[in-house]
Amino acid sequence: MSKDIEAGTQNALPFEKSSVSKAKKSKRCTGWVAPLCIIGCILVVVLLWWVISVILSSVEASKSLKMLQQCMNDTSLSKTTTSLIVPDDQCNGENFKLLDLSKLKNLATLVVGDRCFRYVQKVNIRNLEQLKTVTIGKESFTLNREWYGQNPDFRLVLKNCPSLTHLSIGDHSFLEYTTCDLAQLPSLEIVEMGDFNSSADSSSFYWASLSLKSRCVLHPSYVDLPRLKSLLLGNHAFLYAKEVVLESTCLLG
Repeated sequence: MSKDIEAGTQNALPFEKSSVSKAKKSKRCTGWVAPLCIIGCILVVVLLWWVISVILSSVEASKSLKMLQQCMNDTSLSKTTTSLIVPDDQCNGENFKLLDLSKLKNLATLVVGDRCFRYVQKVNIRNLEQLKTVTIGKESFTLNREWYGQNPDFRLVLKNCPSLTHLSIGDHSFLEYTTCDLAQLPSLEIVEMGDFNSSADSSSFYWASLSLKSRCVLHPSYVDLPRLKSLLLGNHAFLYAKEVVLESTCLLG
């Protein structure tokens, strides 16, 4: 009887050792689960945030394009549009708060007349590979040229337009804007803001900081904005700028 018990005990020991070993391995594996779950959750949240932001941006751009068509007497605008000309005193409805041209993928020329888009608070001109010239007249994107107020949410973003060579903005335009962000414009040659030949105040971007950046890939350049030939600012343009940034960022292949 005792021999049978001893034999049973000896047979049970390898099973117990095996169970302990498996339990230790299980604990080690379980130790990795929590960090992986956290990382996975973070990635999912980031991905969802990115997807939602893309969808919202697309919806806002479509709404902006529709309002632009309406204020220009139902002018046809689509991804095949190559030239957009807004006459003087147009698109001044109080509900027109955002001008987003990202849907006009083949746009090459943008011309805005005088005193347009009085109530627009944000201007997005991004990812337009064919865009070559942007010309904006006097007192556009300005609610009241006599007020000289400012709003921290008012901004112009002109970004990733690799063919853009000429940017011209007239007197007293973007008066209340506090951000002028020009980035990834490697072909930009001429920037004109305000009437630099006049002693009168032009006051374009009166309160804004100026950020003028370029990015080159594979072709290194250690000169800021290598194609920029002329930067002309009128009297009192960027008068209260907190900073002025001109830089080139090159990524070597």
